[in-house]
Order: sequence, then structure tokens, then C-alpha cells
Amino acid sequence: MNKARIREVAKVLEKEEEIDSIVINYILKILSKTELRSLVNYLKIQASENKVYLKASIEDKEIIKEVERIFKGKEIIFEKDQALGGGIIVKYKDDVIDLSLSGYINQLTSTLKENI
Repeated sequence: MNKARIREVAKVLEKEEEIDSIVINYILKILSKTELRSLVNYLKIQASENKVYLKASIEDKEIIKEVERIFKGKEIIFEKDQALGGGIIVKYKDDVIDLSLSGYINQLTSTLKENI
């Protein structure tokens, strides 16, 4: 099966809430190990495209609403992390926006080490 066809299968499977065991067994029979790896990778990519990870030291409803507005139609997954010391970290696909106090301090420390 070519990669385009595997990608199509991944799109169909990703839309399903639950995949029937008959379908799973059929896929396992017809795909090689390499094709199964490709299918799993495509499924991971599709899952990550629909999710935005938001990390903050406090659960601020206004920040969550703003992130929801910016990333319309995406699932926002919130995680409370006291170690941030304030601010937020937003992860979407491969992009990370670190607006946290701890991130700022780490970046400042790294810059100082490089320039000393």
C-alpha cells in the first residue's frame, strides 16, 4: 500500500471514536511492519494537529479563553505547573511558545553563560 493510501486510512481511523476489532485485525493482516509504522506516525501527527497544550502556574480563565480564541476548533489541554513561576507555555504541533518566568530566567542564564 502506498503512503498516500495509508494517509487516507489514518484520516478515516482518526475520525472514529472507537475502531472495531474486525477493522483492526484486517489492517494488521494487510499492512507490513513498515506500513504499520507509517500508519501510526500519521495517526500521531493528526492527533497532534487537533490539540494545543497550555501550561500555566495558575488556571486563569481569561488566558484559557484567549488561547481558545486563537486556536479555534482545537482541543485545549491545560496543565497546571507551579514550577513555571508565572506566565504560560503553549505547545502546538512542533512549535513551543515559552512566555513563562522560568523560561525567561533559563534563557537569560544561557545567554549570560555564552557571553561570559
